[in-house]
Amino acid sequence: MPTSADSATKIPILFVNTPTYENIGADTWIHAEIIRAIDKDRFDVLVACVPGEPGNRTPFYRAVADVPGITIVPVDFGREHDQQPGRGRVRLAIEDAKIAVGIAKLAVLVRRKHIPIVHTVVRPRDALACALLGKVTRAKCLIHMQLAYGDWMGRPLRWSLREADDLVAITDFVARGLVASGRDAAHIHLAYNAVVLKDWNRPVDRVAIREELGLVPHAPTVVTVSRLFREKGTAELIKAMAIVREHIPDVQLVIVGRDVTDGEFFMEELTAEVEALRLAETVRFVGQRSDVPRWMAAADVFAMPSFEEPFGIVFA
Repeated sequence: MPTSADSATKIPILFVNTPTYENIGADTWIHAEIIRAIDKDRFDVLVACVPGEPGNRTPFYRAVADVPGITIVPVDFGREHDQQPGRGRVRLAIEDAKIAVGIAKLAVLVRRKHIPIVHTVVRPRDALACALLGKVTRAKCLIHMQLAYGDWMGRPLRWSLREADDLVAITDFVARGLVASGRDAAHIHLAYNAVVLKDWNRPVDRVAIREELGLVPHAPTVVTVSRLFREKGTAELIKAMAIVREHIPDVQLVIVGRDVTDGEFFMEELTAEVEALRLAETVRFVGQRSDVPRWMAAADVFAMPSFEEPFGIVFA
């Protein structure tokens, strides 16, 4: 444990990431990796997140809970807006009140600990919270941009990006979009996504893995890994497999990932497409997995037909 003298020599930094649902995207995953990798001898790391309840922890809390040398700061911003269709005015008021209370709590922490940097992702409510924190505490607000600037952004997020002190872009493409939006290039920093190589550079026996996973050992195998929603192009990949099967009858497609649409309507569409194209013997859904490297090692071809992927870590 660091002594008080040790802590006094460190730079305190506050990370804010508050997803509440089972749906970790690249923004959240990379944020967790930064928290894991940052030099704890130089930085006093505080992480504001929604812990959830014992036995039902949130995915981000689970991603960082075992990181040594950090302090987790519980915060409640309420349910995420994009998960609440048809909200009434009363519910909106309650959610906005929770966000205000959460920001006030973090502002007290920033001032008490003299935190000079608040780091968050492009998730709209977290970006807004950190931009406001910067305004009321004079801490520097840094927003990590995993998505391209565009029309999909609401006014609160656009305001947050304008008011943030600096932005981190994951590709030149994302950086150019931010400059085109009016941000000064001097306040945009390029940092590519990355993976921990030791988790992937391991010798594998492809045939043995396929047998263990219940796949046909010697059949040509295509694997795709993603959260399942339309923009990932999974439906188009299934349609392509019907064409591929005409030339390679024993081909098999493995779809790794879970449906993140409300009511899981997208999975219904995918399974209906498989049935309509008579691909039940070709396409296999295996859901969300913790052993993704093994499924990818089992593949002859990895496919990611996404329509929007600024820098998908699945490619790394």
